[in-house]
Amino acid sequence: IIAGGIVVFYELMQDSLKDLFEIIDSYSGADEKEKQERRNNLKREYDITMEQEEITDRYFQLAHEIYGLSYLQSKGHIVMAKDSVNEAGSDFIWKQKYEIECVCPSMGDVKKSGLEKFLQHDGTKAIDYKAKKEIMNSRFTQALKEKKEFYVEHVKKGTIDATKPYLIWLGLGKLKLEYRGGDCAIDLNDILFGKGMPQLTINRETREMTPIGYAHCESIKKQNGAEIDCNLFLNEEYKCISGIIFSMAWLEEKYNEKNTYLFVNPYTNNPINLKDFEGIPYWNLSTNGYEFYLNEIKD
Repeated sequence: IIAGGIVVFYELMQDSLKDLFEIIDSYSGADEKEKQERRNNLKREYDITMEQEEITDRYFQLAHEIYGLSYLQSKGHIVMAKDSVNEAGSDFIWKQKYEIECVCPSMGDVKKSGLEKFLQHDGTKAIDYKAKKEIMNSRFTQALKEKKEFYVEHVKKGTIDATKPYLIWLGLGKLKLEYRGGDCAIDLNDILFGKGMPQLTINRETREMTPIGYAHCESIKKQNGAEIDCNLFLNEEYKCISGIIFSMAWLEEKYNEKNTYLFVNPYTNNPINLKDFEGIPYWNLSTNGYEFYLNEIKD
């Protein structure tokens, strides 16, 4: 952090911690022991963040859970896992029928992944954003894979109910500073359905151009040459995931309909009821393709 930004950074962190404490205090579903455990965990990461002058991955993760709690409890009854007793299972049970697990991907080893060269720029040099986005997409796929495996493991143990729809709530963490996401977070479809670059046709005689959609990609190639599946919703292994909630907010932003979106898995074993998600914009399969719906609350 440059000297001129240090005061802003401190103010950001102080405001963030204050907001998170207020959300914890207002949550009626936890006793004081649980609330204090959450405060202690946040304060520990806050102190490390202030000392290092860099927000820790753990702080992003804890904040993501608490902001998620605030957003969902305004839309229905929610039960948060008891960290104070190391309760096993997902982070939230929402409306008594949805298992929800939160995750923020880390930056990973930026040297090994090749992301480092895209971080060291002053804004005046052109960079290959497609290559940069592929690296970030690999971080998303890794986070989703880990939470898919988390689900399988806990279903076997009986600590997650296999009859309930299971959703992964994806936050950006440090990647927020690097990731654009597109309108209505359309770019998450890069890893769900292999969305590639936009395509169009050109009439040689009239020079008229007509958009025809997007190219389709089978995989993402990592720096080491390994290929990663980028069609997760078409993969049989991911049928256990009913949907992904994707929040693109930064620390000072509350989750709302302008930065949080639901991506419905049309091939899941446990479909969700979209009426339960009224007010949350979503992407879903229609006769015309995988489309975006504003999903405004009806009077």
